[in-house]
Parts: sequence; C-alpha cells; structure tokens
Amino acid sequence: MTIDFRPWSLLAALVWCSGAAISCHGQALIDDDATTHPLMPGVRSVDLHDANWPRAMHDRLATGFSPLSCNMSESPHVIAEIAAKGSLNGIRITEGSTHDPRILVDDGRLRSISAAGRELWSRPSPGSILACGDLRQNGQRHALLGAGRTLTLINLESGVTEWKFDCDPAYASAQWASVADVLPERPGQEIMLFPNYSEEGMLINLPPQGEPSTLWRVQAVVSGDFNERYDHYNGVVVLDDSNVARPVIWNIRRHRCRGFDAHTGELISSVVYDVGGAQRRNYGAVKLGHGLDNQPFAAVFGESVQIHVHAIRLRSDGDSELAWQHFYGEVYKDEPGVALASHGLVDYDGDGIDELAYSVRDPAHNYRSFIRFRAIDTGAVKFELADHWGASIFRGVGKEKAKGLLAFKAMGGAMPSGGELACYLFQQGEPPRRIATLPDVASCGLASIDVAGNAELLFREADDQGADGITSYTIDAGRLVRSERTAAAAMASTPLVGAIEAKELPDQIFLQCTDGDLRALDWEGRIKWATPLHGGAAATIVAADLDHDRKAELIAATPDARLRVFAMSADGSVTERDFPSPVSAIRLRQPVVYDLKGSGDLAIITAVQDRQGQLAIRALQPDGVALWETPIDVTAEQITEVVLNPGQFLAANHSAVAVSLQDDRRVREGTYLLDGESGAVIWSKRTHRDGAISMPYRPNGVPTAYDIDGDGADEIGMDLMSYMAYLRGRDGEFAYIRPTHNIRSEGAVFAGHLYNTFCPLFQTPQETRPHWFVSAGFGPFGLMNQDPETGVWSEDLDYDVPPNIGFIDVDGDGRLEAGYAAQNSKEFVCRDLWTGAVEWRLELPFAPNSGSITADFNGDGRGDFLCGPFCIGVNEQRQGKLLWQSPIGLSRPIIADFNGDGVGEVATSLAGRIVVLSGGDP
Repeated sequence: MTIDFRPWSLLAALVWCSGAAISCHGQALIDDDATTHPLMPGVRSVDLHDANWPRAMHDRLATGFSPLSCNMSESPHVIAEIAAKGSLNGIRITEGSTHDPRILVDDGRLRSISAAGRELWSRPSPGSILACGDLRQNGQRHALLGAGRTLTLINLESGVTEWKFDCDPAYASAQWASVADVLPERPGQEIMLFPNYSEEGMLINLPPQGEPSTLWRVQAVVSGDFNERYDHYNGVVVLDDSNVARPVIWNIRRHRCRGFDAHTGELISSVVYDVGGAQRRNYGAVKLGHGLDNQPFAAVFGESVQIHVHAIRLRSDGDSELAWQHFYGEVYKDEPGVALASHGLVDYDGDGIDELAYSVRDPAHNYRSFIRFRAIDTGAVKFELADHWGASIFRGVGKEKAKGLLAFKAMGGAMPSGGELACYLFQQGEPPRRIATLPDVASCGLASIDVAGNAELLFREADDQGADGITSYTIDAGRLVRSERTAAAAMASTPLVGAIEAKELPDQIFLQCTDGDLRALDWEGRIKWATPLHGGAAATIVAADLDHDRKAELIAATPDARLRVFAMSADGSVTERDFPSPVSAIRLRQPVVYDLKGSGDLAIITAVQDRQGQLAIRALQPDGVALWETPIDVTAEQITEVVLNPGQFLAANHSAVAVSLQDDRRVREGTYLLDGESGAVIWSKRTHRDGAISMPYRPNGVPTAYDIDGDGADEIGMDLMSYMAYLRGRDGEFAYIRPTHNIRSEGAVFAGHLYNTFCPLFQTPQETRPHWFVSAGFGPFGLMNQDPETGVWSEDLDYDVPPNIGFIDVDGDGRLEAGYAAQNSKEFVCRDLWTGAVEWRLELPFAPNSGSITADFNGDGRGDFLCGPFCIGVNEQRQGKLLWQSPIGLSRPIIADFNGDGVGEVATSLAGRIVVLSGGDP
C-alpha cells in the first residue's frame, strides 16, 4: 500500500476499504429530454438542465457542465467587479536602513507601510517572505521571497526587484530556501536552497553589489533511489556552523539525512534509516541541537501522517547515524487519532543537553494528551505532564529573562487552545516547576510582546463580569505577575497579527485584521490607522436564481468567513443583498444552494459558529431567515474545512445534507447526515476500519450524489480518500464500495488512486448499467467498465494531473470527448471519451495549470472547453482551435445568467474581487 500526500488542491490523505463488489446497476433512468442533454450524450441527470451553478462543479455528478449558451464568439469583456473583502497572506515587521519599523503586508500585493500607516511602496507580491534584513551586508535592507519555483530578491527601500532565480524542474518549489551568513569570510549572506521535489542542492551568495552567484550546485540525492515528487518536505535544511573552519549544511528528507561541506558542496555524511520498522516521512519541524560535549544532533518531529520523534547523531567526519526513535503510529492505519505538535528544543535544566519538547495524543495510553521532554542524545523522557497540551515555550520573560512552559489542561485527549492554563518555570538543575494556574485564558494571537527589552506574556481572558480583554503577565522572583490589562473590546475581538514595539506598553502599536482592513490600535483599542486589504485568499462562489426573477444571484463565502449574496441588474450594476444579521461561513470549502423541501424555493446552506462556540450548520431562506440550525458536537476552532453535499438521500422526495469535517491534525474527521427538512442529525460516521487501516468518512475531492442501487434515493458519493464509495442516507451503510490501487490491487477499481470523482456514463440510450469515468483526483483518470475493476483506457500523469478532466461533445458527432492540459504543460489534449483515442492536440500560449469546465461558449451549438483563460473548440475539420483567451485570469469559474438576458455569463473569484464577464459588444 502506497500512501502519499501533497499540498495540492484536491489532495490531503488516503484510505482503506473492504467489502465485496456489487453489481452496480445504478439508476434505471432511460434517456429522455428531462435527464439528458445533446452536448452531454451518455450523462443522465436532471441537473444537466439546471441553469444555476449551485455547488462545486455545477451538479450532483460534478460534470462541470452548464446548459447555458454564452454567445462568446470572441474574448468576453468584464461587465462587473465585486470587491470581496481582502485577507492577509502574510505580514512581517522588519526595519528600514535607518532602523525605523517597517511593516511588510502581503495581500496579493506586497506593500511597505511605516509605523504611522503611510504606504511607502506597493507592488505585486512575489510570494511568501522567506528572509528579511541586511542580506547583502551592505547596510541596506532586502527581502527574499518565494513562489513556486521562483526566488525573488527585492530592495526594501524601494520595492524594486534586484534578482530572480528559477529552480529546476518546472514543478520544483523554493518554499524551504533559507538565508544565513554561511561563509563569514565572503561578503554577503548565502541562500541555502534544496528545492522541494528536486534532486538538487545549491548555495547562492548575495554579494553587497551586483548579481548573486551560485557557489555550488550538486546532486543532493542518489538519482532514482526515491521519487522526490513524493516527498513534500525534502527541502528542509539546517546549518551547523559550530566548526567555523568547516560549516556543514544538513538536508533532511524522507528517511534520509545528508551533510554537505558548505564551502564546496561535497557530500561528507549520509544516513538512510527506519523509524518504527519502516522508512517514514519527516513531515514536521527539524531543529539542530546538541548533546553531551556539544555533539550536534538533528531533532526531527514527525507531525503529519506518520507520527514520530527521533534524533540523528550528525558527523562531519563520516556517516551520521540514527541515535534513537519513537514511533507513535500512522494516522490512517492502526492509530487513527494520533497527533503530535512540536514545541521545539529546550534545555530546561541547564545541563547542556537539549530536549525535544512536544505534545502528543499517545495511542499507547488510550490517546491521552501528554507533554513530553526527551533528551536529544538518548531519547529518554526527562519530563512528562499528563492530561495537558502545550501552548508554547517562553523565553526572556521579565527582568530575570525567565523561560518555561505554558500548558493547557487537556482531559480526554483534548488539544485545546484555551481553558485552564498552567505556567511552569525552568530552573537550573531542577524539573519544571508550576508557578501559577490561570483558570480560563486563550490566545490573543500574540504569545508575547517586548516591553523595554523584556518579554511579557499575553492572554485573552475575561474579567469578573465576563468581559473579554487582554492581559499581560511578567515573571518576578519566580512568580507569574499580572502587569497590564486592556478591556478594549476592539483589542480582544480579533486575533492580533503583530506589534510594533515601544519602551512602554501603552505606546505599543498592535496590528489586527478586521472587516477587510489591517488596523493599527493602541493598548486602549483606539484605531491609529487602517488600510484596506484588497487581495489575499479568493472567495468561493456559486450562483442560483433565489427569487424567481430569472436572474441568478451570486453567493460567495468570502475570506473574512462571511456569506454574501449579490444581484446584478441588466445594466451590469451590482447590489448586495442585506440579511437581518450578518451570516458567517466558517471554514466552508464552498457555499451550496439546494431545494431542501421540494417546494421549488432554494435554500442557502452554510456553516456558522454558535454562541457556545460550537460548529453549526444553518439553512437559510433567500432573505436570510433561518429554516433551521443544527449544532455539531465539535468546537468551530477545531475544524479547518466543512464540505456540504445535499441530495435526495432519505427518499426520492426527502432531502438531506451530508456535512463532512476535517481538522488540521486529522483527529476530528467524518460525516454527519442532517435531515434537509428539519436539520435533525440522522447519523454520523467517523472512521471506516478494516484490519490495520482506518480511514475517515469524508470526501477529500468533489462529493457527488447518485442513486447507485436504483431504490429512488440518492446515495452519498465520496472518495474516503482512496475509494469509490456510496453511502445510503437512511443508515450510513455502504450501498457500494471498492478500493483504489492505493489500498490494494485485489478488487480495486481500474482507474483512480486518491481523492477521485466517479461519474456514471451510459454508452447507449437503452443501457441500465453505467460505465464509470474518473474525472478528478490524483492518479490515473479514464473510463472504467460497468464492472469498474476493468476498464477501457486510462492516462496516468502522476503529479501533473490537472484538478479535473472536462468532458462534452466538442465536435457535434454525438459522442463525448474528454479534454485536459497536464500541469506545467501548454498542450491541450482531446480524447474520445469512450475509446481513449487522441483526436487532437492543441498548443496553448502558456500552461493553464487548471481544470476545465464545459458549455457552448461561442453559441455555435457545439460544446467547448474552458481551461484556465483559454476557450477551446474545434474548427471545420473537427480539430482543436483556440477560440479566445480571457482578458483576465480565471480561477474556478462558474456559469450563470446574472443579468437576465437569457445567455450565460462567466464569473470568477480572484484575490480580493469577483469578476463577471460577458460576450457580445462591450
């Protein structure tokens, strides 16, 4: 069994399945005008004629097809732009050349803002901020940023790009690049770059003047030994400069650690090792520490998927070696619910030996929560705190520069971020000593601030009357002492994202993101200045005619966790619909609209946080009045994503909503089914267990709804990470389940691997058993037979598979074609869907790196593909033709008639804005 994860829009985990295959008869629908569409021959669904776009990929089968003709014979033009309140991609407080504070704000733009709120410069963002400071050692301030394969060096005084560098190959990522003064004898600092997904490593010098130079570039791995595209943390490096004459750069990858001479790039040390009896992922923090006699070690915290801690004894005069290891388990095997959070390295007792500090839900102790400190050289547990979860390790607090541990009480395997907090003090030669307990506190966003050169701890806590505020604490004479408190509602209402330090707390400036703005406040909550955030994450959108006026409203879940509804007039003007009170969209992957009561009136379904802090699912009338609200037995802050999938799951005329959840540590995952009419919880499912494998009941890809057993009710289609599975609404049992080859070969489906979407297709109007098209997810896509263990054709693009494969009759021959462009490829490929034969290939101006949706975009009666900004159809010879290119980039576009003219418009959600495009004359 091969299990793999990557930061990709459709990927996150995997799955095991059991159960014999069943006959898969499916819906006994016969082709008729109500269930078929001439541009989608072989697809049977009443949703094909839905002019709305009410969910991800349009319909319950996730076809990505709209029946609307768009009359876009030429490139469309923008008819409306809607400002979606921006969000923050990143923020860094640094300093200018004169040591004055500068705030680097990334919201899709990168801006430099003074402490007084004045914008010094603005430019498009080159990516994540990797390093800031006097990187060239010439007295000026620079920043190194990374996005994809590209590194960019900018001057922080002007925002001007001074240098760009592209890693190879095209799919490489520069996200782990780090900067240090690796070679002190050489002017300028150095970039240590081992690009993720690449086999290379290099050292680049940033000289005081002129072009940076590559000092060495080496093969960092044994080529062919392991496919580096399957290792998502292989660019992690740590620098050991304790030997000034021979500094070493250590590159830690999946089950491997190699050391390179920092002067030459020569490989001087290597170790390949097992953890828990197998070669494991090292997905988590890596820290350089020291044991007895200053012996260097690499401490590795495996925080994702395969949970472990271990240390590597680093040697620069020979091969390194695994010093010790402790494997807690694998999330989706025998130990579902295992979790670990690193708190870094400490030397709590001052004996010169670092300890690995971490919190863990330990399967060996019935998943109780523990904080543990392990000696870096032996792995021995030197300190343990049961039924607690670490908040942070603190250092430099108060005039005594105290250091210690903050720990939340965590009964029953909890991983809280608030509640009863214990403060432990580290002292020379002694175990950590508890010096205080705070009954009910939470994070305010910042763990500490610097006041006159001393750190103070910050917490959000209520006063005796229950009013929230922020309190600062110091440590004096071994006691935790309250220093200052602000009761300003503005300070406590939204997490703080930064602070501009001053000698006195009342003079500090605190930064927070509120209502689409970055705001600067003083300690009393007075707003000193504010600047709008115009970009950041994009909203997710759907469209539906909510008020029966033959115009679709646009429903958006915006980055500020709000649900907003917009209506467009015939002249293109846009108004926002007012609700009686603001409606939230907490952690929602995508808003959903559905006729829950079969009345013809649509309801908006969203996720909210109720007054008790619980996650709740709310169904709304179009005017914002709640039809029902159902709390789910999880706190909202635990959940990172909510996926909604409505359908006729209880009967042909009785709807339900499948609510699937996940959290960032894969502890709270699963699906709840809610009655669509009342909101009542029908059942809930956490994990599907078979032998040593345990997988969550949730779709990581696009969920579907399909009556696979012909009983008149839809079944809930979900991938369970690596399955083709359909659950009955009445009891949550499987109506059908088959594993992919990611689980086992025996009985596996022909195509697919992880997070796949399966669409039933009928080759003739008389057929009652469908073939199955794998249209999305990782792994081979293609056409499977009626028994999906065998198939007609498949194509495996590995990690270059696009988010989805579009399908439509593109040439008017009455047969479906499948169209796609591989990631990082300019070539669009069109295949006969039923045979897999390539009908044509078309070179595009650039790689779209996008999935495809389909419709009759140009109004000629034939189907077209929209792949990224490119609309692709055929010429008179039935060969591929680029019909037009959008004037703007298109991200997850949808199609609906927003202005009531009877034809389709295209809406797309970009950073900070939603754009609607139309055909015809501007």
